[in-house]
Amino acid sequence: MKRIILIVLLLESLPGFGQFEMPKGSKQKGIAGSINISSNEVDFGYTNDTFKSTNTILGSFANISWFIANNMSVGLANSISLYKTAIRYKSSGEIWRKSSSHTFNIGLPIRYYLKNGLFGEASPGVTIYNSSFSVYYLNARFSIGYAALIAPNMAIEPILSYTRSYSSDQIDPENLFQFGIGLSYYKRKAS
Repeated sequence: MKRIILIVLLLESLPGFGQFEMPKGSKQKGIAGSINISSNEVDFGYTNDTFKSTNTILGSFANISWFIANNMSVGLANSISLYKTAIRYKSSGEIWRKSSSHTFNIGLPIRYYLKNGLFGEASPGVTIYNSSFSVYYLNARFSIGYAALIAPNMAIEPILSYTRSYSSDQIDPENLFQFGIGLSYYKRKAS
């Protein structure tokens, strides 16, 4: 507990920490990384069994946004993820398929920041999944995060996201929870 209090006090002493305000016309550029381990139940629809899929994901994310109103931004984002997947029959636990693959995603994030640096984000997107075959997904991501200003124009942004994806080869949509940490640079519009 003492460490948490010390970290908060240290962060509070940094210039601009917790004083988030971005005027219309400002820009934001960011990069982020994440590591995720997820487990899903998948029904492909052409067998009598349900599969349990375990994914280990290493991802990177880059975006650029423009503030269209005070503290509200829209942007363009892309991410690249490397997947290692093991799919098992749910009934027996026997491995049905193992694979390594990568995805490319493009999205249109919309963010709204509160004055304390908390933000919410919604981002519709399209994902191309490449392994031995290509699958296209439509997805929606909803996130909550915090822009901790470490300098007047620089923030560390921890973010928790929920993504729901729909693809052509699955009956049920996929659900993914992910935690990431990013670094953003903000270019404020001169008043």
